[in-house]
Amino acid sequence: ANDEPFMAWANPGNIQVRQWNGSAWVALGSGISVPSGSGSVAYPFVMGLVEGRPLIVSTAPGAVIAAHWNGSAWKSVSMPRVYDRVDLKSLLLQKAPSGTVYVGWMESTASGSTATPRLFRLNR
Repeated sequence: ANDEPFMAWANPGNIQVRQWNGSAWVALGSGISVPSGSGSVAYPFVMGLVEGRPLIVSTAPGAVIAAHWNGSAWKSVSMPRVYDRVDLKSLLLQKAPSGTVYVGWMESTASGSTATPRLFRLNR
């Protein structure tokens, strides 16, 4: 791992990630696939570094998606099922002093009348 920046964006059906190598943006793998049936990734996502490698957290209809770069490939991180729509303005990635990584979001009913905070500890 190095200190060069990363960037990521959503394409229909996947998330692309690049890292600056000092002179050009280089792809990290072929992208992060969106699980079948969860729809297209169409919203902003949070990207953070864990152990110097990127961790991507994003949303698709009915799903929160997470993947960690292991140095040679993207490894999906198991996430809980989302039953209501996810309020993306609240998507959060946080690393505790212990090194444990958490993902948080507000899960709202379809009408948006109630919201429930969700916090999930990632097991990588």
